[in-house]
Amino acid sequence: MPPQMKGLVQFITDIRNAKEVEQEHQRVQSELIHIQKQFQQSNLSAYHRKKYICKLLYIYMLGNDISFGFQEAVQLGISKNYSDKFISYIALDLYLQLDPTLLPLIIQSLKRDLDSSVEEINCLALHFLSSLSYDSESAEEFASSVFKFIRSPTASPMLKKKACLTMLALFKSSIELLTTNPDWIARIVPLIGSDSLGLSLSACSLVEYIARFDHDACRPAVILAVDKLYRIVVKGECSQDAYFYGKPAPWLVCKLFNLLETMIPDVTSSDVLDTDSLHKVKEIISISITSAVNNQNGSHSSEVKNTSGFVLFSALSLAAHIDPSPDQAFKAAEALCSLLETADINSRYLTLHALSKIAARPDNAGVKAITNSFQIVFKFLRDRDVSIRRATLDVIYVICDSSNVESVCKDLLSYLAIADFAMKSDVAVKISVLAEKYAKDAYWYVSTIMKLLSLAGNFVEDEVWQRLIQIAVNNDSIQSMACQTAVKYLRTGNYPESMLKVSAFLLGEFGTQIEKTCPGVEQFYLLYDRYFQATLSARSRLLPCFLKFYCRYDGIRPQIIDLFEQETNSFNLEIQQRALEYSKLVTMNDKHALLRAVVTKMPPFTSRSSPLISRLGNVEGLKQSFKLPDVPQISMLQDHHQNLIEPLQVSKNTGRAAPPPPPSRHSTKPGVLDSLISSPPSRMSSRASSRAATPLNNSGLMNHSSSGLFSNSENRSTSSLVRPHIPVFSPNWEEGYYRLVHFDQGIFYENSIMKVVYRLKREKSTVHLQLTYSNKSPSTISGFTCTLTPNCKSVTDPGYTLSTIKNPDTMVYAGERTTQMVDVVAKSIYTNSEVPLLTMNYICGGVTSTLKLKMPTVLLKTLVPGAALSKDMFFTRWNQIGTNLGNAGEGQKIFRANRKQTPANLKRLLELAGFNNLLDLDPNPDNLVCAGILHTTSANSACLLRLELNPTDLVMIRLTVRCTLVGLSNVIVDTLSDLLTNEL
Repeated sequence: MPPQMKGLVQFITDIRNAKEVEQEHQRVQSELIHIQKQFQQSNLSAYHRKKYICKLLYIYMLGNDISFGFQEAVQLGISKNYSDKFISYIALDLYLQLDPTLLPLIIQSLKRDLDSSVEEINCLALHFLSSLSYDSESAEEFASSVFKFIRSPTASPMLKKKACLTMLALFKSSIELLTTNPDWIARIVPLIGSDSLGLSLSACSLVEYIARFDHDACRPAVILAVDKLYRIVVKGECSQDAYFYGKPAPWLVCKLFNLLETMIPDVTSSDVLDTDSLHKVKEIISISITSAVNNQNGSHSSEVKNTSGFVLFSALSLAAHIDPSPDQAFKAAEALCSLLETADINSRYLTLHALSKIAARPDNAGVKAITNSFQIVFKFLRDRDVSIRRATLDVIYVICDSSNVESVCKDLLSYLAIADFAMKSDVAVKISVLAEKYAKDAYWYVSTIMKLLSLAGNFVEDEVWQRLIQIAVNNDSIQSMACQTAVKYLRTGNYPESMLKVSAFLLGEFGTQIEKTCPGVEQFYLLYDRYFQATLSARSRLLPCFLKFYCRYDGIRPQIIDLFEQETNSFNLEIQQRALEYSKLVTMNDKHALLRAVVTKMPPFTSRSSPLISRLGNVEGLKQSFKLPDVPQISMLQDHHQNLIEPLQVSKNTGRAAPPPPPSRHSTKPGVLDSLISSPPSRMSSRASSRAATPLNNSGLMNHSSSGLFSNSENRSTSSLVRPHIPVFSPNWEEGYYRLVHFDQGIFYENSIMKVVYRLKREKSTVHLQLTYSNKSPSTISGFTCTLTPNCKSVTDPGYTLSTIKNPDTMVYAGERTTQMVDVVAKSIYTNSEVPLLTMNYICGGVTSTLKLKMPTVLLKTLVPGAALSKDMFFTRWNQIGTNLGNAGEGQKIFRANRKQTPANLKRLLELAGFNNLLDLDPNPDNLVCAGILHTTSANSACLLRLELNPTDLVMIRLTVRCTLVGLSNVIVDTLSDLLTNEL
């Protein structure tokens, strides 16, 4: 405390020295009166204003209300002194919590501090703004001001770090900010590769949150995270001040693990990782686990164990998502089981949670190792800590399957008898779900659930016995056995009320099936004897049962009538109403016709999904962690970002299958429960294209007017490229695109910072791409990511697939280069508007940049020269296509080239495209005849081409293509005409 604040020190001393509450209250009240008088002075200095505001803050901390001082706090914030602003923002934060309507009064002051050239002032404003995250209007108003710090090339890492955390708070308050500003993501993601570990940590938190809503836009973060982890964990590139108990930057390492886990929920989603990156991830995980286990076993320091455990569990959690190897999962489970004996409760809990996650993998690779240590795990159900017991129960649930369900349920039933009240309900729910899910014998299922009801008593959720009733109604084969089991427990006389409820339904509905072993009269008295000791809930279920007994057995009708009449005077309205209605039904003079119409057999239940699934809590959440996050409605981003990237249509995973059609009342296989899970219907997609064109005759092109229009203008094709939207690419993208549509290698893009060289190798339906990125600037390029995004109209049936073989390095030093290798596999026909899109993000000289380019991997790149055909053979095949496919097999277009052409130039262009020029087939030297074969994985297609050049102006061209694959001719015509009209 500075010496000049001695008035505040004295006030705090007086409060602490007060011996009675009343004395403290008097001192506070006298100080409040004094502060109010001082605030009324017009010449109050900033020092005194700050001192009195500090006193008000301390008074509030004592539990007293404050109703003045807001304006003084605002005036104090006008000062340029850091200390004054610091106290001002603390006070304003308090006042806004007490009265949020005061916010508009400080908007201008906050904007002024955000625009200040002093970074310390900016940091104070960001801190304060993050505390306003509850206000969505403020989030939208200040988001742009915060983002300017993130993208600023001159802002310090500290300021950017605070801006990232503030932006995270704003996004949580108003996620619509991503809808209106999706381009921000491309500038945020590269910050993960920052040299500042603090900035990298903050960026990880922000990107991880964004990934929940726009998973595709955050895909470049995967490569950045892998590279960052590799440099820290494997190469040891970490400053000494970032080491914590011998571990390099453990908090950042764990945060990067969590980010990768979010981006790669399971091995089926690991297409974002190339082979090299996947090997790096496995090496990172292996080193992290080995180092952490050694530290856990070799140190007695709690700090070392906590730090090592933190890294260990994060690495194991990621390993469960990435490494599909059963051996690795087995080793990880074994290593965790060895840590169960630790005396530290936190470590034991985290170990159990990690075991649950490994066991929840779709391939069940780690279940065997955990099963081998089942007895060690099971004994923790008797641990004194309830969180350990619950985590142990989750592990047991996850490792259970059809092979061990009977033994697991037997052990859990034994434990249920001694379990404390806090655990009985959870154990009962899990036994019920396991018995239903994995039961091979329906009789075993019934006996298990009935025993569960007898042991758990009133701690069993109603859904447990209701589920038994539902399954019994839908399966005729178990109804008799269920009734017999119910009677067995009723005869003991010692059973919980849940057993009485389920017995009332079973005997009332199916009691006639066991009349030989238990007559109806006995069934009635077994239930009637407990009626007056039962709760109102149980009575309401017994009365309908007695009504059904009345219909069946004449000998007990007087007792049932007496019961109904007696209950008409019940204090409970529901019981009274039922008894009155039933009494009227049984006393009507219609020979019980209405009664028989009312009392009918229970129809089958249509819903086959168990309501108990929702009560499993964290267990089902573990399985959901191996799926992509649900995409909320706000993922429909309708601007430049979506013009370049089609939204990923991820179906929402609710953890339940779609409900099947109503089941048959008769089970198809006696003694076995009907399956409760069915597959949703498969989706069908279709692709079709058609056009009208006039077949080309064998003669040469006719003379035409200087206007360039053909006399037979009706031949003009309507198959021009149709783009539903105009993509926004980086400036001068066309030059490289059309160059490499023409050639298979060359400069794809170049600016003052970056040069991209493109090389293509054809191999039937596969196109091997190699992109070389060269750093032309004098500065290092960091956070460099290159993302190839499919742009197919059909997500379920894309025309091609992308496979990344090697990703470029995330750091490119001045004068150096890095390489990216990608395979494009053509599966079916796709148009030029559907070619992949390349997005490059990088930071150079503190400036975050984004380049967006259209890849020249058109379908024509899978074309190879065809066989040399004679004139007769060519026209025979030409006519065959016209006869068999008609207009569907032909594409024709008349267009004007952007410059004069010669037959030699056109011949060269077609050869580079992949056609085989057939000589001497057309008597006109200005016409070209070609053949080729285009490869896709679904089918190969013969392609025949005729090109006619107008000899008068050498710019008008008629291009006709016929293909054996419907729709392909239009794509080839459009590609070649687009190239000739835009060739540079």
